[in-house]
Amino acid sequence: MNDERLMAIIKTTAEEAAETSSTKTLLKFQKGNLMKDTKRSTFKKTESLLYNYPKFKQIIKEREEVLSCESSFFPKGKSADIVRYSKQPQVSKDIEEIIKEKHDAYELSLERTKRSVKLIDDALGKLIEDPYYEIIPAKYFEIKTHEQIAEMFGKDISTITRNKSRLVNELKIILFSDEAITELFT
Repeated sequence: MNDERLMAIIKTTAEEAAETSSTKTLLKFQKGNLMKDTKRSTFKKTESLLYNYPKFKQIIKEREEVLSCESSFFPKGKSADIVRYSKQPQVSKDIEEIIKEKHDAYELSLERTKRSVKLIDDALGKLIEDPYYEIIPAKYFEIKTHEQIAEMFGKDISTITRNKSRLVNELKIILFSDEAITELFT
């Protein structure tokens, strides 16, 4: 066997060993919680829901207003002005059908948002008796800093940080129980 062929075999073997070794090393880091998985954790998802909670409530309010006064925006009656053109023959929809489709999609979106807010409300309701519960609205709804919250409670920042994490961990188990269990065992 010549030296070049031997060197090529050694190089290929070394590269394969490095790939296998690095994959095993990555898995060990992930299992030992030394490296975060690329997916968002349930903790981060819970925080994202909490930060967006006031926006969800505002969206519900706005959509309910639009749906309640929808008839004034869209007068009844048919319009001959709306015609769809395409290469294939297609049945044109009248304005009533288009409005109904848009209305139904809007209502479906509103109901989905309401269900999500109710889930968050129910989860928050389970923690309301906690002495540090007010950290959640202060941090996520009023966007206060840990320093401001610590001052509000008359406690040090580490107490606020620890209790915020504890409360979010409790919420994540309520909101994402299946995923939280999977995270614990992987």
